[in-house]
Amino acid sequence: MSKNNKVLDTVGEVCELCEVGTVELISTDRVLRYKGEEKELFGLEVTQCTECGDGFYTRASKSRVNRGFADLKRRVDGFLTSEALVAFRKEHKLTQEDLSGLLGMAPKTIARYETGFAIQSKQVDLMLRMLINTPSNLRWLSALTGVEVSGAWAEKGGRVVSCPGAFVPLRIPKEEFLQDRESFREEEKPYCRDAA
Repeated sequence: MSKNNKVLDTVGEVCELCEVGTVELISTDRVLRYKGEEKELFGLEVTQCTECGDGFYTRASKSRVNRGFADLKRRVDGFLTSEALVAFRKEHKLTQEDLSGLLGMAPKTIARYETGFAIQSKQVDLMLRMLINTPSNLRWLSALTGVEVSGAWAEKGGRVVSCPGAFVPLRIPKEEFLQDRESFREEEKPYCRDAA
């Protein structure tokens, strides 16, 4: 913890550890370190004893530290940050449960990634990057998993169609399909799968 602590409030309780000092609510800063990189967090709230100095983060500050460290680790290790995950999900109007379902995960997994409670594996990170860089893959995953996606393409009248010789139906915007059927089929052929 930082030496720049600021007392916010005197809680007035006797410290349970030393049984001598009183507990105060203080504001402090902390530097998180990972593989030689640093991230500083300001204004963390801690309940701290005036005598023994032992302290505990408040629930909100503990969440900030966990998320801050998770994002520092993600940045250093080259993974998507929690902010990038939230932005992608909101851009495509996906709930956390929708995205978890598309990726075949437990319903709360995306929530854990976004709050910093857990860090995605390299494999999951690659799958998320594929979806971010090629959002049309949402259609393919939706058809493959049966998870309905309520993203922007669905709002434009998306409907299920089949690729010639394919066994996996694709969900595509009706207008996009009708504009130029042949060129659309050529663009989407990589998503078609042969039954053989």
